[in-house]
Amino acid sequence: MRAMRAVSFLPRHYPRSDKPLTIMIPLAEKDVARAGRAVETLRLHVLHPVSEIVVAGQDSDAIRAFCAANGLRYVCENDVLPAWVNEPLRGPDGDLRVRGWVRQQILKLTVFDWLEAQNVLVHDADLCLMNDVSYFEGERQVLYLSDEFTSRYQPLLEDTLGPFTRHHRSFITHFMLLQRDLMGELSQHIQRRHGLSMTDFIAARLDMAQAYMLSEFETYGNFLNTFHADRFVTRYWFGRNAPYDKDASLSLLQAMHPRMNFVATHDH
Repeated sequence: MRAMRAVSFLPRHYPRSDKPLTIMIPLAEKDVARAGRAVETLRLHVLHPVSEIVVAGQDSDAIRAFCAANGLRYVCENDVLPAWVNEPLRGPDGDLRVRGWVRQQILKLTVFDWLEAQNVLVHDADLCLMNDVSYFEGERQVLYLSDEFTSRYQPLLEDTLGPFTRHHRSFITHFMLLQRDLMGELSQHIQRRHGLSMTDFIAARLDMAQAYMLSEFETYGNFLNTFHADRFVTRYWFGRNAPYDKDASLSLLQAMHPRMNFVATHDH
């Protein structure tokens, strides 16, 4: 940790990439205000050609208006999520099986079912870029690493991937570049192991409570780390979680975190 903090004060330069990206932002109505700042920073600091920015959100007039005002394509999540996700089923504890954060993860994991792009940057609505970044170095994807490592994802990762060596750092950075061919291979891997599609596999495990914690980013990152070590490089994300201040301008946010690449304002 000390080494990471020391390195954070070194200058960092990321190469511009000619690989086009589609950016997909899952959006809940309560996060519309903070999403505007995220979109602004994506347009400023992503070092790729951006084909389009797609917002997948709730059936909400506020989200539709936000997309229209900012030149974004709106997709109603109810139209693209698997049918069972919208069923109000409850688990053994009486709680909803599919909470908002699970819905958003499934949106990300199924993104190539409803978007035609080859490379999709899935990006949380409350994450702002502070500096220029890229998601490929040559032909290899950049997997960004954070300090969010936890053992609670281990059981489902082992169930999903089989015997594997987990990366010693976390891939949970509030964003991830997903490649169509690699997500297709991940789906095929699950089908071979379990005889289920990826979404049916997730559905079958949702009732296993806290022992089976789902992380879309840990799943994708560790799949690459296990089966495609030649397809990626790792870089520390230089990110920080910070309290959300609706009155803080982008310039103030950058002044408060000059050494960071990313600032997340999660409050849930």
